[in-house]
Amino acid sequence: MQGVIHAPNRKVRGDIVSLFDADDIAGNYMIAVINQGARDRIEVGHTLGVYTQGKYVVDVVESCKKKSGAVCSQLPPEKVANLVIYKVTDRVSYGLVMDASREVRNGDQIGNP
Repeated sequence: MQGVIHAPNRKVRGDIVSLFDADDIAGNYMIAVINQGARDRIEVGHTLGVYTQGKYVVDVVESCKKKSGAVCSQLPPEKVANLVIYKVTDRVSYGLVMDASREVRNGDQIGNP
């Protein structure tokens, strides 16, 4: 399915390592570089999700039970955009940021949509 937009048929996990023409954040129609390439079976046309790390929140219920201080819990990762891969090299791939609900940052995780 080379070149046809599709989701990968296996589990994909990686990171955004660079943003083209941006210092730290990107939005729709900007280019992101990921640390997954042909050796990781990434293909042109793959659609991946971009996820930001979950925030830490104070767990009020657990904090009250323990009575020894605040207990923090981490929320699950939040999907912030899709990434459509258009160029693949052996070790990295280039993708177009699409459908961003928030900014995409260096270090955000990529995975199956």
